[in-house]
Amino acid sequence: MLAGGGLAENTSMESEAIDPDDYPSRPSAIFEVEIHDNLVRRCPWGQRMSRVRSWSGPDGNSPDFHLIFGPVPGVNGYLQIVGGSGNSFKLAPATGEAIAEHVATGECSYVDLAAFGITRFAEKRAFRGGYQMHIIG
Repeated sequence: MLAGGGLAENTSMESEAIDPDDYPSRPSAIFEVEIHDNLVRRCPWGQRMSRVRSWSGPDGNSPDFHLIFGPVPGVNGYLQIVGGSGNSFKLAPATGEAIAEHVATGECSYVDLAAFGITRFAEKRAFRGGYQMHIIG
């Protein structure tokens, strides 16, 4: 089982500037206890599990915690899928298909790439949802 997140991580993401060259290679003991408690609360059978390994590192996320996805204005032929933090992993099949369609045809038939484009921040179109991390919903 792979787990991450937590209150300590969410707080640090919103309040600390991360130096990627000086980041601890392991999570703190407080973080590991929080994650263990969260897992056991959701999956009581996890009480018997032991940690095999852990690691830590900065994660890329956009200001609204959603993917920056699609063409980059002024950079001909460059497409990006960045800044989605934990969402990127879950959305990889759909984003891969969308980008493949865009590369093959010049458009995407089922995702409005402009909605996820880098220009949304300058245009004040950042996503705002009802959840703590502003995830759409």
